[in-house]
Amino acid sequence: NKCEVKASFFFEVLNSSELIYYKESFERVFSQAHPEFYCDYVKRPGRIARLAGVREVWFSLPDDKLTIRGNVIIEDCCPKTKTEKDLNATMNVTELLYDFRELYKNNLFSDVVFVFGSEKIYSHKNVLSTRSPVFKKMFEHDMLESKLNTVKITDIEKRIFDYFLLYLYTGIMENNELDTVLSLYSTADKYQVTTLFQTCSNTLQSYISDKTVSSILLYADLHSDELLKEKAVLFICEKFELVEGSPGWYSLIDKNPSLGSYVLTAVSLSIISERKKVF
Repeated sequence: NKCEVKASFFFEVLNSSELIYYKESFERVFSQAHPEFYCDYVKRPGRIARLAGVREVWFSLPDDKLTIRGNVIIEDCCPKTKTEKDLNATMNVTELLYDFRELYKNNLFSDVVFVFGSEKIYSHKNVLSTRSPVFKKMFEHDMLESKLNTVKITDIEKRIFDYFLLYLYTGIMENNELDTVLSLYSTADKYQVTTLFQTCSNTLQSYISDKTVSSILLYADLHSDELLKEKAVLFICEKFELVEGSPGWYSLIDKNPSLGSYVLTAVSLSIISERKKVF
């Protein structure tokens, strides 16, 4: 069976006034049948596609820099049975997500503002209400935030809240660093965005190590994520000799003694179980 990789591209070229000068979306399927592309790696093709109209129009480049924005969606081993209708649907979704990202980033027709001290983030009530039950309740009832169209945020960093809102618009988590994911994990739980919460949970599972497991376990316990908690405890049972001397473990014991006691009990039972297997 020949493996195929499908790539959907969407990009924009901006002029010196930061306005969209050229916009394009297209799709390519790479397979072993191509002389240039294979399923286990992709070589750059020996040709460059020209942008229609670029030669006919002059515009300046600020600081000699050309600004190109866009995104790429990769689907590994896509089935050959996909129809043209399916491919067009994927392209439309790609463009839709990018347009919603621009809607958020450019503050177009915003009707609510989040305040972080002296800084602000603008957003749209209809998008927020559709994506979060908490926001829906906030804006559909006669609450102060709804009347003033202003929401003060004091318990979440502006940087984290920006990533959170961007996810609400696009469904994409744009920063996968551990500290950011942990913060988004808590934010998603607070605003009841289950898809982001699950995405963060899955990502945190992949981050489990002797240095990170203690902090991840603290968050899993705090947010009643039993699956993530189980995986973290299981890892500690298997690698306790590495975990017990780490700063994260001492921090866990200090912040949540009952959770530490729970883990130590699990470790003891695991050791007893292993000894029984030996004898």
